[in-house]
Amino acid sequence: CSSDLTEIQIRTNLNETVFFFPHLRTDQEGNIIIRFKMNEALTSWRFLAFAHTKDLAISISENQVVTAKDFMVMPNIPRFVRTGDELWLSTLVSNRSDVNIRGEIDLQILNALTEENITSMFLNGNTGNSFETPVKSLIKKSWQLKIPEKAPDLLKYRIIARSGNLGDGEEGLIPVLSNRQLVTETLPMWFSANSQKTYEFTAVDRSLKSGGDPHKLTLEFTSHPAWYVIQAIPYIQADQDANSIQLANALFINSLGSEIVRQNPAIKRVFDKWSMLSGDQNPLQSQLVHNKELKNILLEETPWVLDAQNETAQKRNIALLFSLNQVQQDQTQIIQKLKALQEYDGGFSWYPGGRSNQFITLYILESLGKLDKARVKTVESDVLDQLKNKALEFVDNRFAQMYDDLLESAKKHSLDLSKDHLSVWAVYYLYVRSYFPDRAQNDEVKKAAIYYLDQCQKYWLGKSIYVEGLISLVLNRSGNPEKAKSILLSLEERSVFSEELGRYWKTGYGYDWFELPVETQSLMVEAFNEIRKNDPVIDQMKIWLIKNKQTNIWHTPKSSIAAIHALLQGSEKLLSENQLVEVKMNGNSITSKINPEDIQAGTGYFKVSWDGNEVAPGMEKLDINNPNKSIAWGAVYWQFFQTLDKIDDSTSGPLKISRQLNRVVDTKTGERLEKLSGESSIHPGDKLMVSLRIETDRPMDFVHLKDQRSSALEPLDQTSGYEWNAGLSYYKSSQDAATNFFIEHLPKGVYVIQYPLRATHSGAFSNGIALIQSFYAPEFSGHSEGTRIRIANNE
Repeated sequence: CSSDLTEIQIRTNLNETVFFFPHLRTDQEGNIIIRFKMNEALTSWRFLAFAHTKDLAISISENQVVTAKDFMVMPNIPRFVRTGDELWLSTLVSNRSDVNIRGEIDLQILNALTEENITSMFLNGNTGNSFETPVKSLIKKSWQLKIPEKAPDLLKYRIIARSGNLGDGEEGLIPVLSNRQLVTETLPMWFSANSQKTYEFTAVDRSLKSGGDPHKLTLEFTSHPAWYVIQAIPYIQADQDANSIQLANALFINSLGSEIVRQNPAIKRVFDKWSMLSGDQNPLQSQLVHNKELKNILLEETPWVLDAQNETAQKRNIALLFSLNQVQQDQTQIIQKLKALQEYDGGFSWYPGGRSNQFITLYILESLGKLDKARVKTVESDVLDQLKNKALEFVDNRFAQMYDDLLESAKKHSLDLSKDHLSVWAVYYLYVRSYFPDRAQNDEVKKAAIYYLDQCQKYWLGKSIYVEGLISLVLNRSGNPEKAKSILLSLEERSVFSEELGRYWKTGYGYDWFELPVETQSLMVEAFNEIRKNDPVIDQMKIWLIKNKQTNIWHTPKSSIAAIHALLQGSEKLLSENQLVEVKMNGNSITSKINPEDIQAGTGYFKVSWDGNEVAPGMEKLDINNPNKSIAWGAVYWQFFQTLDKIDDSTSGPLKISRQLNRVVDTKTGERLEKLSGESSIHPGDKLMVSLRIETDRPMDFVHLKDQRSSALEPLDQTSGYEWNAGLSYYKSSQDAATNFFIEHLPKGVYVIQYPLRATHSGAFSNGIALIQSFYAPEFSGHSEGTRIRIANNE
């Protein structure tokens, strides 16, 4: 580089936002001159100004400001580069003057920390170039670079041009990312009661043969996962302005939770041991907090920090259930508040001053009826009895009125009363009323009940799974057990059975109160428990509840307590299991690796790991024995460093991800996607579309998807925010080297997420991989294969 080039003042302040504190005064005519130091990026700027007077008259001004020089360089610099990338680094040389400009242009690459000139590491030959730029035009100059493996983590570039007395230069930073990725392969494992299994984790042998550098092998097991469900026991402290539904939930949940704890003294013993642990070892921390070293992203980088805090608080509130005085004090306050919300006609309004509502009243009666059926004692039982009697009178009158309205409508419109007139409200009333058989009904109510019970027998089929479950309980309690059993037989035939996931029904999240999967499953357990006692099908349904908790946070306290109550019904010994899962690796027991003090109370959870240099051939073979009468699960994690381009996709787990890059082609009928293969050529300026295909065999909460990209591709939409796409709601966050998708709830199924990119540089680049992982249960993860893209040089 010539000495003349080094003397040019180089622009370094390339920040995209100019901020200053204005100290403004108007002249006699009200004009203002704004003086501030401008950043050195040569571009157009959006200028925004907001002004107001003492009496709050306001004005907003928006203008465009352009910073430019008669002679200037305008480099096109990538946000980052990866080792192994080959790219053309280019700049425009602009001539805004009235004469042709000839001169020299030079590229320098320095170690940003030491200022050492290391240009020769990246390109061969002369770094300088002569140029000639015509009047009022610009030309492009380029250098072909190759990023070596030993490149510093941070580079500084300088591009300097001079012609006579004219000169311009720009200096900035380029981060260098490693082309080697820490890959986490996972193998989730599950075991039915009293079972033995052999697993072979082929990812270990496959990665070693492909040149991967071993990092760590981790094995974790939960011998008694039913305790994870126990950790979901909620405790609600009703606020001063709580509405009637919140109050009913608090009374039901706290009272039933206290009774569960009283009937299972092991819960307090285990909870006391949990409370003594600290940090990540504490089971009372949210699942979102655990296993940081096995996750692809930090919790603090996700939008789920508050969810983690809420779940941790919920778990720790279990301690309140151990205090009988606290529970009784809360019960007294809640009952008095409920009494105040009951209207003169016996119905309940949502908030004070509102109208009596049939659904809210039935909802409260259902909670109170379930407490009676579970024989849960509460304080102020006489006040509750009065409250229930008045509420039953209200719902009875509304039910009789609904029947009278049907008769009136039948007369007016010639309706056939023998046809299907069975509404959800009628079924819900009959179900709630079945909890109070000793409360008499008047003749009008009995007449309506007889009609709708007959409707239940005729038209139960075709209703939702939840409503059919309600009908089976209604008919069983009204003296028709055979019909109830036939309904359950039909429900069983339409259920899905998986040895791992248990027995369940294909129900998704709906908009109605009876369309929630956990509540539906809990009701099915209640129905089968009551109508077909000791049926093996009941245990299969309970397995689904436990497995659902593995990957999901139960969002509502009502669903949590319903599931826990259903799980413990008829399973008194479920929490008394104490044997650990027995694990052999390559025929050798790993018992010596387990520190007894690290075994978690209750769950029987333990985790052991081996450093990369300890991993030997044969360790991928696992023989596991579950000696308990309940299910167990575990996972093995294999972490290794591998070149991005050599990473194979993982397609064997329950959670899968694949990626396809397409070119967007304009046609007369609109945009069309053209699939890109290894031979396809991409050109700078091409619009591309990324298609991410997600497949999961079970619903999961808190799923993180990270799609890495090449340094030569820029996202067209760089704003972060919530989006709805492909039947999914998620938060999208675009970063320099990847786009993150945070999916709060991923239902079972196949989904495709798409987003557009623009090709910005020529060369050959590593395009990274797409990674997906359940943040709640990191053993469920997957990744796509590593790819490399070539973008043609248009020069």
